[in-house]
Amino acid sequence: RSLRKSDFMAVILAMEEEGKAKSTCEKVKQLFGQLSTWAIDEGIIIQNHSRNVKTTAEQKSVRAPFTEEHLKRIQNAKSRARPIALILIATGARPIELFNVPLADCYEEYFVSGSKAKKGKEVIRRIIAVSDIGKEAYRELLQAAKDAGGKRLIDGYQGNRDAANFQKRDFKELMTEIGEFNATPYTCRHTFATRAVKSGVTPQFLRRMMGHTNIKT
Repeated sequence: RSLRKSDFMAVILAMEEEGKAKSTCEKVKQLFGQLSTWAIDEGIIIQNHSRNVKTTAEQKSVRAPFTEEHLKRIQNAKSRARPIALILIATGARPIELFNVPLADCYEEYFVSGSKAKKGKEVIRRIIAVSDIGKEAYRELLQAAKDAGGKRLIDGYQGNRDAANFQKRDFKELMTEIGEFNATPYTCRHTFATRAVKSGVTPQFLRRMMGHTNIKT
């Protein structure tokens, strides 16, 4: 009775982050639909909250991080998705975390968010610092959200403010501009992790920075 779209989406997003194939994610979506249909027939629920759950999963090969050349192209890109990509690369945040963070939880150098790891019934929130590569983009987005009277950080963005639509349209447009056709917004997260390890960040600390429950991830 308590399951909502966000609960189903959290499962799909976790599978996408683990590199599951699109076909696997689609099968889980079908399972959610079958479960919901059964629950409606049994009078347990009155609405199918899994109906609009979407997956943008790609093949595992897209887990490769951006190269330094890719980063230069993103920094110089004209696409409206440029600042969002830079912020994702600078923070290692999951796209859903960035798109849902309340403006009240945003500060000059960091924001506070959380989306997947749970302890009991509460989502474990963490401080997500913004590294240099995305600080200017973050501060501009933050100011734009304040100027617009928005409730979320993403309200300062002029493009698609839904994570799934952003990936399908804005981010795809950016990747076309830089000539990289196999990347997804999660590539930004993988890039952050790769750069952090190369900079000497320990696996233990990186786990906390990225909100992983298991250090093996």
